[in-house]
Amino acid sequence: LIDRMTLEQKVAQMFMVTLHGSVLTEDGAAFLERYQPGLVVLFTSNAGTPDAVTRLTNSYQQTITGAGGVPLLIAVDQEGGVVTRLPDGFTMFPTPMLIGAAGAEMAFETGLAAAEELAAVGINMNLAPVADLETNPDNPIITRRSFGSDPTLVGEAVSAYVQGAQSINVLSTVKHFPGHGDTSEDSHGTLPVLNLSRETLETRELVPFQMAVDAGVAAVMVAHIDFTALDDVPNLPASLSPDIITGLLREDMGFDGLIMTDAMDMNAVDLYYNFYDAVVMAINAGVDVLSMGPGIGLPIAEQAIQRVVAEVNAGNIPESRIDESVERILATKERFNVLNWQPLDPATVDERMNLAAHG
Repeated sequence: LIDRMTLEQKVAQMFMVTLHGSVLTEDGAAFLERYQPGLVVLFTSNAGTPDAVTRLTNSYQQTITGAGGVPLLIAVDQEGGVVTRLPDGFTMFPTPMLIGAAGAEMAFETGLAAAEELAAVGINMNLAPVADLETNPDNPIITRRSFGSDPTLVGEAVSAYVQGAQSINVLSTVKHFPGHGDTSEDSHGTLPVLNLSRETLETRELVPFQMAVDAGVAAVMVAHIDFTALDDVPNLPASLSPDIITGLLREDMGFDGLIMTDAMDMNAVDLYYNFYDAVVMAINAGVDVLSMGPGIGLPIAEQAIQRVVAEVNAGNIPESRIDESVERILATKERFNVLNWQPLDPATVDERMNLAAHG
């Protein structure tokens, strides 16, 4: 596949874009046909009943494959509890804190059940589970989204959740590496700085992530947080740090799956960096997938793709760096049977969802 791709098509594989609306718009269809991004993420503006979501995902895939593109990874944040992007007609799973308290077997069953419902509507990637620890009572964004405060118990629950979901080819994404749990600020609004020692991180924050890596998790989302013990560059979020992305996660922890950023429109990034510069920095740091959050419209995503292409042509990003990520993305799509995409019948979605077994 990669040998048949233009540079622009390869770069676009690294972008996870947002297409607003409960149906595919003309602008959205034109973007999919022209750029053929590798991933699309659904937010609340895309939510609807299961049959409506099925029609939406079918339209995404039919548009991109009809243009000769590679089938999409279609992602959503369906964590359970407070972060449930698809509430209408889907199971409202308990907050992860309760799942963690119930143990690894329940975590496996929950991961499997959530994945069954997502797969039924054509979603093949869950931006869950949260592997952050619930260690700071003043944390404004994680708290009950976490499975708990004990690193090993959280790691067991996270790993079980991952194995449940991925057993039916729905990718899991552990987040927010290397750990958002001990912050007292929200990276949506500012750049949190964590002065934890490397030893503390290795014996606490990193434990659930390493366990998930060992369990074969498909993707790791990197946080927009400044970890002073891991990279001494001031005001550099982990999502843009070669030391953290390539050095720690890829080399030290042995992760060979997809490394993705948290949403690139968050203030933790744009208070300090030009958006397009940050995209280039993330790629050079070793990121495979750039998350275009709900605030990043298609014209901006288009310009970001073109900026990366220009940087490669100018010699500022080695094309081998792009190829490395694209090969990893394509291999992941093959591993999870995404390349063999077939449309789903919206009329039979209830049978596929198996809701009665998830109550």
